Formats: sequence, C-alpha cells, structure tokens
Amino acid sequence: MRRRSDAEELQAALRELGGSLAELRRETGLSEEELAQELVSEGHEERGRERVGGQGACAWS
Repeated sequence: MRRRSDAEELQAALRELGGSLAELRRETGLSEEELAQELVSEGHEERGRERVGGQGACAWS
C-alpha cells in the first residue's frame, strides 16, 4: 500500500473543507462572503485573546 502524496492529502482536505463550507452555508443561510467575514472576524478575536491575556479583545480593533 502506498502513502498518499502531499498533493493528494491537500486535494482530499480541500474537498472536505468544501463540503463543510457548503453545509455551513445551508445551515446558516450565510453567503460565502458573509462566512468568510465571520471566519476572519473570529480569527482576529482568537489572536486578540492570545495577545491580550485571554480578555477577548481584538488587538487590531
């Protein structure tokens, strides 16, 4: 049995991500743009908590 290449692993991960995003869109009713905005916003909040000692404030706001 051969091990999947990095490219094959990436392709599989992207297919799974695409399915997950499609499911999120169906469940939330958000557009792709709105989902992307939410993900970016959440990422900023996570990084803000790390930088501000867990207070949840975004360092860039």
